[in-house]
Amino acid sequence: MQYPVSTVDDAYKACNPEQPLKNLDDPRYVDLTEVRGIKNFARTIAKRIVRSAPDFHQQLVTGHRGCGKSTELYRLKAQCPSEKFFTIYLDVEEMLDLGEVNYLDILLGIARATEEQLRDNRFTLNQQLLEELSNWFAEKVLIQETKDNRESRAKAEAKIGTKIPLLGELFAKFTGEIRSGSSRREELRTTLEKELRVFIAHLNRLIEAARLQVQQHDFKDLVIIVDGLEKMHYRELPDGQSTHAALFVHHAEQLKAPTSMPLS
Repeated sequence: MQYPVSTVDDAYKACNPEQPLKNLDDPRYVDLTEVRGIKNFARTIAKRIVRSAPDFHQQLVTGHRGCGKSTELYRLKAQCPSEKFFTIYLDVEEMLDLGEVNYLDILLGIARATEEQLRDNRFTLNQQLLEELSNWFAEKVLIQETKDNRESRAKAEAKIGTKIPLLGELFAKFTGEIRSGSSRREELRTTLEKELRVFIAHLNRLIEAARLQVQQHDFKDLVIIVDGLEKMHYRELPDGQSTHAALFVHHAEQLKAPTSMPLS
């Protein structure tokens, strides 16, 4: 479609509120700072991040669907490199099941996005740490892989010239089971909830290792953006609270726990 559009029908198609504007140069973008009654969103959040470093700044962005949250978060993501911050971006809709999302799912999603996006940018995490985390997740969540599967994976990796660490495979498998609604989803959540403190501590170890790695590549620190949670389905739970209250109120401390809970 060519912009600007010339018909009402094309204008309607061009203004689909379900599609965030990912390109900073998108001609459809309109700065709504004045009518929102706040300062420029991306610049304001970026300033808070810069001023809070090296401590982590946590920010909840709210608003109804289609009001431009994701568009502004994309602009924040684009602005972070100029402030020398490396960004981990997690789109919950793409990775998890918004029909039944759990706080544990989000923490796993953060872990997967962190490992994947550092690897995609050729940042190498400490091998001993990766092995320790892989062994813990494999043992606690009871993931087993046959010798034949391992040999097939090794051949496939050799053929395409890539190697995905076991930890990355585990995270992808866990989130895949959550998204597909497999029979193992509740088993996985139950296991992680029983080991919650250690699970979060291991997640923090991964994040701290990521912070050190990006700092060695001339970044000041790490920014993690979790987008799309406003799209989770609203329903009443058996205990009387809503899915939204369970996630954002009842489990608020767990959502804020990354980078704040020690291992011991």
